[in-house]
Amino acid sequence: MRDFFLKTYIIMKKLFLVGALALFGAMNAQVNFGAKGGLTVAHLTAEYDGETGNSDSKISPYIGLTMEVPMSQNLKFQAEALYTVLGGTDDTDGIKSEFKIPELIIPLSLKYQTNEKFYIQGGLNLGFITGPKVSQESVEVKADEIFKSFDLGILLGLGYRIAPKLDLDARFNVGASNVSDFGEGIKMRNNYWQVGLNYWFK
Repeated sequence: MRDFFLKTYIIMKKLFLVGALALFGAMNAQVNFGAKGGLTVAHLTAEYDGETGNSDSKISPYIGLTMEVPMSQNLKFQAEALYTVLGGTDDTDGIKSEFKIPELIIPLSLKYQTNEKFYIQGGLNLGFITGPKVSQESVEVKADEIFKSFDLGILLGLGYRIAPKLDLDARFNVGASNVSDFGEGIKMRNNYWQVGLNYWFK
């Protein structure tokens, strides 16, 4: 866990430098940092031979760090580093299977404040898959060879300020890339909801 926070801290520093230079061209931007956590409800969408199907949902916690950089009075650039486990479950003919896809997710989004309480946001989720596994009837095996290492998604979300430093946040990720390495003709995409709390340090 200590290594995870160290890596996310380094990533957040780099994102801050890139965002500040690209968006403002100055180093005196008012940046706000925070921490967040909540639940991920994920499922896999599979495509094969012209047919599409969805797995059952898999629920996992998520935790991470966040930052936002003001661009105007109502518009902010937001970058995050989150850790969660995506995937899905399946129960076919009484055989239970589970896909576990741990990801370090880097959401990059624009956040528009509609009023003092509500905001909407949209952007991209950059996912880095680490150590995927597949289990069937309590037998678990590594699945690095059947899943790719990168996952791209489209982020759509909204939030509500419930206290001076606390936001309630809900978002949906639309899988935009194929995470399957099964072979030609088989595509799998990660789709998931995330609902949680953001705590801002200032």
